[in-house]
Amino acid sequence: MYTLRLNVMGHLRLYYGESLCEIESRKGAAVLIYSSFALRPISRTYFCDLLWPNTEDKKARQNLTDAIYSVKQSLRKAQALNQATRH
Repeated sequence: MYTLRLNVMGHLRLYYGESLCEIESRKGAAVLIYSSFALRPISRTYFCDLLWPNTEDKKARQNLTDAIYSVKQSLRKAQALNQATRH
């Protein structure tokens, strides 16, 4: 298991283990940061309304799914880097 560290002062820096993790989706980064500091679970509907307020519900949900997928892909890349440097 690796530790996830967020530095949100100034430019976002996210470290997964020892690797810097580049999140390509700005909205994905927003979801990750907002979720990290929330005191309770946040609904998909809330994120859709927050990040895509004037978008049709189905499209907003797809956008959210894509943003979350982007974050997962970034974390997988960082995990692979961590594993490669350990061997």
